[in-house]
Amino acid sequence: MSNVTTPCFFVDTNALSKLAPRYRATKFFRSYAHLPSVVIKEAGNPEDISILKELEKSITPQILQNLIKIMEQVPTRDTRLVDLYGNKGKADPIIVAYALTQDSLEADGLFPLHEVYIVTNDKAVREMGERFSIKVLSSDDFIRQIDENS
Repeated sequence: MSNVTTPCFFVDTNALSKLAPRYRATKFFRSYAHLPSVVIKEAGNPEDISILKELEKSITPQILQNLIKIMEQVPTRDTRLVDLYGNKGKADPIIVAYALTQDSLEADGLFPLHEVYIVTNDKAVREMGERFSIKVLSSDDFIRQIDENS
């Protein structure tokens, strides 16, 4: 992470489930993690749902426009990123769209204010994020970030 910018972590459901409530209660997590609404829904009803809801980000028209760009990159028969028939990966393209939207907002300024990351353990999400030049961390890498900054 750069010392000049503030980190902005968009956390996927699979990574969120690997973070014990003690990590999710840290000031670092509460200050820099962002959770798309679909991740909150997929998380179910954990004991710390009130903390998670404080970090919830609603969908915007720009996010939907970026979602179209992302889905245009997915081959027709490729179900690695999203498999609607199998009810898998509903949040996966959306988390990339959130990060891409934040990253494009940052690119509009002379000096970006945030360094944007996707936190996921999903290979297809990692690949799609990297295709759009978004930095990607695993849940273990994110836990190390939390430990180093708490």
